[in-house]
Amino acid sequence: MRFVSRLLMLALLVGCFSTLSTQTRAATATGTLNCRIGTSSQWGSSWCDLQPAVDFEANSTIEIHIDPHGAGVVLVRLLSEGGNPDSPDGIIGGATPVTNGIIRIPLSQTYTNIKQISVHGGPDPWDYNLGVSNKGARIITIIVN
Repeated sequence: MRFVSRLLMLALLVGCFSTLSTQTRAATATGTLNCRIGTSSQWGSSWCDLQPAVDFEANSTIEIHIDPHGAGVVLVRLLSEGGNPDSPDGIIGGATPVTNGIIRIPLSQTYTNIKQISVHGGPDPWDYNLGVSNKGARIITIIVN
């Protein structure tokens, strides 16, 4: 009898843990992202804080709409949970052109637990030369297809 009750207890615990791990998995991002947007004119950057963190699937495209009178070239960063926002960790694609205020980033791999998307304009963010006349970037909205 004790063996059966212990077995039932174990089954319940396993069920609880599998439910918890499913609930803490980040949602897959699609459509217009709901985020808190911030901007730093000092650094020529702008960011979208995602709460909770989300996953971006391979073969999707992130379309970032920024002020069309701002940067002509940017760095795009997908900062994962636990990442340092003061570092260049998570930069994808290198120097990326802006066309009519739109940046398109096709994803060839899956990115998980992303807590922030940021764009970095100006002449030389993190020592990447984007051009002396390059302006700062300000996010308006982000759409994932």
